[in-house]
Amino acid sequence: RYKALRERLHSGRLWMGDCGDGVVWQAHGSREAMILIVTRTAMAGGAFPPSLRLPMLDPGRRYRIARDGKPSFEEPGAWLARIGFTLPRMPAEAVRIFEVTAL
Repeated sequence: RYKALRERLHSGRLWMGDCGDGVVWQAHGSREAMILIVTRTAMAGGAFPPSLRLPMLDPGRRYRIARDGKPSFEEPGAWLARIGFTLPRMPAEAVRIFEVTAL
């Protein structure tokens, strides 16, 4: 998997953020195609997973967010920047990798 993602992980821009509740993220690549790495650093404190906002996305475009190479959903950039998407439940010290692609 690393070989397939290597180019985007080591080139382009890097964005980093924190969702709260022990979740941090980093995005590698460009606004059109990025790898999003989400890490839960501690046990969940809330009943529901936090929403992850991606403020760097173009509000006028739609984006496909895929996990493990399978398309999960498509949303407008404006929605993902302001509201975000709900993360799947993750145990402490877990990592999820998403691919975010502009349509």
